[in-house]
Amino acid sequence: MIENDVEYMTSAYRILYEIETILKANIQSTLYKKYSVNWDRAPELKTPLDQMFFFDTVSFYYQSPLCKGIFTDQEIKQLYLLRPVRNDVAHMIVLSDKQFQLLNNCRELVKRIEKNLD
Repeated sequence: MIENDVEYMTSAYRILYEIETILKANIQSTLYKKYSVNWDRAPELKTPLDQMFFFDTVSFYYQSPLCKGIFTDQEIKQLYLLRPVRNDVAHMIVLSDKQFQLLNNCRELVKRIEKNLD
């Protein structure tokens, strides 16, 4: 049983890592296209990208004119719903099937934008 939980939660962490990495890489790519090597000083960044929490990263897609429209409002809501799932993963609380499904759905959303990364 515990061994199954380890595999399950390792998989959940991997998916979560993939989601966050793609979201941040896309922000960096978008800012680089506009500001070139000074992308990390873009006025849109209120917090350095590597210090952004998950909520801040998702909020960037909702608030920044540069990223607005990449995700629909419904998709943004879905990404926001990941926050408690992320906390459960971080605190080693075994996810429900419903939480794991949300994680997979969000991965599919962000994998769509990964194709646009240079």
